[in-house]
Amino acid sequence: MRIAALPSPFAPTARPPAPPQDRPPARGAGGLTARRLPPDCEAFLALHRVRYLRYARLHLPGPVADDTVAAVFDHLFMRWRRVLSGANPASYAWHLLTHRTRDRVTRRCAALSPAQYDAYALHHVLGYGPSDVATAMGEAPATVDSLLRSPPVLRVVADGTALGPARGAAAR
Repeated sequence: MRIAALPSPFAPTARPPAPPQDRPPARGAGGLTARRLPPDCEAFLALHRVRYLRYARLHLPGPVADDTVAAVFDHLFMRWRRVLSGANPASYAWHLLTHRTRDRVTRRCAALSPAQYDAYALHHVLGYGPSDVATAMGEAPATVDSLLRSPPVLRVVADGTALGPARGAAAR
């Protein structure tokens, strides 16, 4: 199923976008018309959509960021059963997002590893708590704590070389 361009993550949404009108809707078991994503896909989308959009918009212009996140979800949902059978679907999805984001921009904090940078951006720039960072990245909370307390991240924080809005300025 193709996910249409996502609306602003800050606007309330009543329901997922309707299926495209240029082709007939898919038929499920018993001839019922499928109008929504499977519940596990919807749950994954609801859990990660806003964080993914905010992270992408930190690096890319709004429409490009929205298209990038939509493409990530399209990729995931077209291969959903295979993704779920993997060891860590959230980590896989995060890798897809950051890979597509980094293809379009030069990383601004060159002293940080990709994982340190992601933890730094999500926590110090976008204002997410460590448990939310762990959920977004598909990492264990202890791993995120280690990343956030690593000397390179602490140096970037101390030097004030933050990118985007001031530390903690972004709402969750």
